[in-house]
Amino acid sequence: MNILIALTIIGVIAMLSEILRFRKVLYPLALTGLAAGLVLCVMEWGSSIRYFHDMMFMDNYAIAFSMVMIGTTFIWFLLNPAYLRNHEHEADYTALITFSLAGAVVMVSFADLTMLFLGIEILSIAMYIMAASNKMELRSNESGFKYFMLGAFATGFLLFGIALIYGVTGTFNLQELAGFVSANKANLPGMFMQDCY
Repeated sequence: MNILIALTIIGVIAMLSEILRFRKVLYPLALTGLAAGLVLCVMEWGSSIRYFHDMMFMDNYAIAFSMVMIGTTFIWFLLNPAYLRNHEHEADYTALITFSLAGAVVMVSFADLTMLFLGIEILSIAMYIMAASNKMELRSNESGFKYFMLGAFATGFLLFGIALIYGVTGTFNLQELAGFVSANKANLPGMFMQDCY
């Protein structure tokens, strides 16, 4: 949970950097925040903690994937200092990247289908904006629009599938879903089978 809080704080600081006029120190702040996220991952290693009424589960798998994603983002920031510092939307890019990273961390630690949906949306909304960020470029506008339309349809299908699963089982929780499947192996409803396979 501390990992997610750290990433969210970086995103909020990046959004406020334009208003509060500390954009010059945003790049080292972002690197420091991502390094702190990696340290928090190492500190939480070996723990199996549930958050938000068992909707998120931070075990070693979730922490390992979070470390890979945070480390990759850290390396991306290290390799692109000139691009970010010379760009007029440095603060926006930094905020969008860290918020999409926060969504990815939610996705790798979900224990409930609701959190899966929220993680996908947090990640993809930031990506929609980044895909269409170059307003003067026709291909950028086209890619942002196409990505948004594809994401909207995919979200509809995902929500419909989640609704079917909830209609059969009465729960979004993965442990309870596993219990339902093991208890009803012989007579699983066709609607549930079609949705899962």
